[in-house]
Amino acid sequence: MKCFFSFLVLTLLIPIAAAGQAQTPQTAEDYLKRGQERQKSGDLDGAIADFSRVLELKPDSIDASAEAYFSRGRVRLDKKDYRAAIDDFSKYIELVPDDAYAYYSRGHARSFVEDLDGAIADYTKALEIDPDDYLPRIDRGVALENKKDFDGAIRDYTTAIELKADYPLPYFNRGNARRAKKDLDGAINDYTKAIELDPGYAKAYNYRGLTRAEKADLDQALSDYSRAIELNPDYAEPYQNRGVARYKRKDLDGAIADFNKLVQLTPNTPLVYANLCGAKYLKGDLDGAIADCTKAIQLDPNYAEAYYSRGYTRNKKHDLDGAIADYTKAIEIRPAYYDAYIERAQARSNKGDTEGAIADFTKVIELTPGSAGAYFDRALVRNQKKDLDGALADFAKALELDPKFADAYNERAWLNLYFHKSDLACSDALKFLELKGTTETQSPYMVVVAYLALRQNNKTKAAESLLAEWIKRFDSSAWPTQVMRYLQRDINEKQLIALATDNDKMTEARAYIGMKLLLSGKRSAAREHLLWVKQHGVKTFFEYVLADYELRRLEEGPSTKPD
Repeated sequence: MKCFFSFLVLTLLIPIAAAGQAQTPQTAEDYLKRGQERQKSGDLDGAIADFSRVLELKPDSIDASAEAYFSRGRVRLDKKDYRAAIDDFSKYIELVPDDAYAYYSRGHARSFVEDLDGAIADYTKALEIDPDDYLPRIDRGVALENKKDFDGAIRDYTTAIELKADYPLPYFNRGNARRAKKDLDGAINDYTKAIELDPGYAKAYNYRGLTRAEKADLDQALSDYSRAIELNPDYAEPYQNRGVARYKRKDLDGAIADFNKLVQLTPNTPLVYANLCGAKYLKGDLDGAIADCTKAIQLDPNYAEAYYSRGYTRNKKHDLDGAIADYTKAIEIRPAYYDAYIERAQARSNKGDTEGAIADFTKVIELTPGSAGAYFDRALVRNQKKDLDGALADFAKALELDPKFADAYNERAWLNLYFHKSDLACSDALKFLELKGTTETQSPYMVVVAYLALRQNNKTKAAESLLAEWIKRFDSSAWPTQVMRYLQRDINEKQLIALATDNDKMTEARAYIGMKLLLSGKRSAAREHLLWVKQHGVKTFFEYVLADYELRRLEEGPSTKPD
């Protein structure tokens, strides 16, 4: 948030030398006059030299010294030499202790060196001397706002409004303070009043747009940003804000156009290129996104988010090594970068580096020990690594943290089914169905898992009863329903295979045919179908893993665990 000072540049008015008067100063008064002329013409170094000469020539003259200190302080303030300006104003105040404007000037300088308490003290002193001056109230409000004392700031802005009702700045600043307090309606009212008083107030349009965006009123926000740009085409901030709003509206071409304009206005701003990276990523221009993130990194080598975004884009291009390198750099810069650990873990898992993935998820758990999702993700990798006990422990912790974590019940149900922990598999499958009913893609498969688990426990009647109860709730034409119909003996093996029109469905069909045959004691026939899954099935499917486990049992005995 930016607040804006009301400070007005005032100069002491000294008559300019008449034509024909000597141009080379002879006296302290001559140097004072020339210093003021130089200040007015923009020769700030020359003005400082002349005011300093006055102090050398008349060190004992209170009037001359006071005027020189104050004038030099003003010039130093203009030069942004704030500490030197503070020294000059302080010397002036020693000589003239009842000048409200001097305290106001020193307060202004102190605010720029982040001496907010000193600034507030000076503005307060100025107001003790002149309670009706609205300018110190506005600037004290800014200092209070920067100290996060928003209520105090609002009081000062309100008093300034009472003193100067036709001045737009205190309305604008009060809008900023109200926005910081999440009084969004109050902020919008203040920005609107500032605009009524000054229809060309581009900043007020921009900040009203930001506030409307916080209220999710993107249409009005976009209108405000556009108006700010119309009023001041070189004002960078509304291009940034409009680009973000367009990005949220999926107007990616519009967002990219705004961010490209920002590149013209602020070519050395890393955030601009990072925003372009995000928009181009969503448009599918992955190479362009990588180029923009690279530019952001060149401008700011410590821009962790740019490394993260480039890594994310490289991962999309299946450049896992490049992605991991970028996530690693982001983590070096920000050791607690939660998202970077998660994405690096996923990339490592995809490369088969299960140890590295587990280490990353373990770090995520350290950073957010209450995250059920982190335990869930680590469980998946441990399962991939065939660490059954570790996976089950993590699923249990995830469900302890979030008892309604349906995906954890789904994964654990399959895992328990693989290892013939039939009661647990059935329980988890039924819990999933209790939470999600028939709404999820996995819902019919959880019915199948519960059925198979009951059959493993020789609870055939219970299995058939469960199947009969649930099959009626699903779309009768859907593929998973055909699997249930087969298990229910409504269709036979050949009919199910005929309905399996692609390799995904065939993987499932063969696996479930094999399981039904196996549970019926037809081991040789079951092996044929399970072997087909092992040789031709989709390896990422639960059914593929199930077939793998059961084949190993058939070939090597029930205690053997597959590699």
